[in-house]
Amino acid sequence: MTTEEASASGSRRRDEAQLTAIGAAASARMLVLAGPGAGKTEVSARRISALLSQGLSAPNLLVLSFSRSAVRTLTKRLARLDGLDEQVLEELRHVSIRTFDSAAFRMLRRLGSDSDELLRRSHDENIAALVDLLRTPQAAEVQRALKGVRHVLIDEVQDLAGVRGDLVLELLKVIAPPASDGAGFTLLGDPAQSIYGFGVRSAERPALHGSTTADLLTAIRGEYGQVLREVALDRNFRSVPQIAMFLEKLRGILRSDAEGAQKLARMAEALAELPAADFPLDGTLFDASRSQSIALLARTNGEVLRVAQKVLGTDVEGPGVTLQIGSGDPTAAPAWVAALLACLRSGTLTRQQFTLIHARAAGEAPEAFAALQVPQAEVAWRRLTAAAGTTLEAPSLVVGDLAKRMSWPDAFPDDEGVADSGLCISTIHQSKGREFDLVAIMERDPERTPAESDPEEEACVGFVALSRAAKKVVRLPAESIYAPPSMREFGHGTRKRLVWWRNGWVNMEMGIAGDVVPESFADVALHGSDETVAENYRFLAVNSRALAGHKVMLRKTAVPGSEGGKARYEICLQDGRQPGRLLGAMHQNLVYDLLGLLHSHGHSLPKLIMNLRIARVVSVAVRAGAVGEVSSLFASSGMWLGLELFGTGDFRTFARG
Repeated sequence: MTTEEASASGSRRRDEAQLTAIGAAASARMLVLAGPGAGKTEVSARRISALLSQGLSAPNLLVLSFSRSAVRTLTKRLARLDGLDEQVLEELRHVSIRTFDSAAFRMLRRLGSDSDELLRRSHDENIAALVDLLRTPQAAEVQRALKGVRHVLIDEVQDLAGVRGDLVLELLKVIAPPASDGAGFTLLGDPAQSIYGFGVRSAERPALHGSTTADLLTAIRGEYGQVLREVALDRNFRSVPQIAMFLEKLRGILRSDAEGAQKLARMAEALAELPAADFPLDGTLFDASRSQSIALLARTNGEVLRVAQKVLGTDVEGPGVTLQIGSGDPTAAPAWVAALLACLRSGTLTRQQFTLIHARAAGEAPEAFAALQVPQAEVAWRRLTAAAGTTLEAPSLVVGDLAKRMSWPDAFPDDEGVADSGLCISTIHQSKGREFDLVAIMERDPERTPAESDPEEEACVGFVALSRAAKKVVRLPAESIYAPPSMREFGHGTRKRLVWWRNGWVNMEMGIAGDVVPESFADVALHGSDETVAENYRFLAVNSRALAGHKVMLRKTAVPGSEGGKARYEICLQDGRQPGRLLGAMHQNLVYDLLGLLHSHGHSLPKLIMNLRIARVVSVAVRAGAVGEVSSLFASSGMWLGLELFGTGDFRTFARG
């Protein structure tokens, strides 16, 4: 039995506090403070189903969570609920759970903001714009848009500082005004697990009620006074007794009035007392993860890269399983979309046509169909119509609209594309909302900790890592990986990459946003013919799972027709120790960054860059102003398959000749 199955089973023995939180009236204004393993996800799922049982429908609910992984966890738990009548089950299928990033994008877009402008801005800038809108006379427009919402459920409230905290308070005041009855809310979280609030620095715009979670909770208590009902969930259902008691002791320390430095010292002692991992950091962990869920957690992205490199080893091929390393690009459309629709010859897709395409793909290539994680036909059609901006009842959708919108933050459900691998290698921050049978925590190296770090935040980070474990938690000695890279800025500060020099070799992070040219996978000029492009497309579709973790090589070539032999890097599937099949190309920014790194040292651009790996196959679409000759094969659909890469590109330096 996996951790999640055991948790779902254990939740049937719900205690009185859980039942209180689940069964409260839809008009209740409630703050649920839940310790680790206290069944917060189960309570959230049961709370949603209880609200539907009280007569609310899916559009009456606004459900927000902090991260895509937390959305994924809650969505899966909703799917496993039992004992519900058919009407509630049907409504559950239509409940939308969103991150603050995609929810703000959707609200602003529906209120008339230009989508291109929203895409150019950061998530925080869009959230801040929505907050500003809520504070102006135009707030009435937002009120009308949210008029049907009768209950707000927000998860991970302890991490909602800065603009996200502002947004929570403004939304609550609009939907559930303190001085009136009617709509209610349920806020869930644990102050002891607050690891984002301290990250709001003075450079950010001033928050409405300060920049920390404590300020947000104080503001909510002040606004709602005695109307606010607080429920404490303290019993740990997830962890074995030894871990549960250990966590409760540490949680008491974190919630005490002790100084941050004292809390950090105690947490450091607790982490140091953990037994060292009794397993090697190698590919055997993938086999072990088939019978239990495993998390390897580190403090920084550089450490995550090093741990992942050690686990994947020197093998050219990937492990043959879904990879979950880091966070990936949240706006990348799932591969199944282009795998099914890229070769359409019509600009319009009817529901009947899609049903036939779906059935044919499932019948002709069942293994590839499963590897692409194609949803059931009804679910897939619902997601496509939503992404294309039409209604479920519409008999058809415009494929061009789908291609244009499929990379929007709110195009697909926020848990779409979030991996369900049994082995997770990530930062502690990215593990929030998850639970695992076995957790291995990388030792904290004080020399790698930023000087401006808040000691209380660091203590909470350690607690979050420990609280992910259900059965066993161990320590990964710092010496188990060689020193992670340091961060360097490129492009006048517009890009950041991890870089490491050692014995004539350079390891440089590649695969960051904008590195891979989406059009290159469909570029006839690059691949030589429409037939080669089509063959590559089929190769990516059929081998999507096998390609995860496979090594690629970047091969330096000259851009055709450029003056002075302008360089670029082609992405080639590694074949043995040589570059093999040509897949795509990297953006010119990589060349500029390499020149900026190497030129002052008198080094030339490397001919080959090794050890980058494929993260996953994704759907990509034609962009405005894109460079390249996209194959006529994709003229009608405007979409095809591409790749995400991760890791460090490694190369030996050579003096310029």
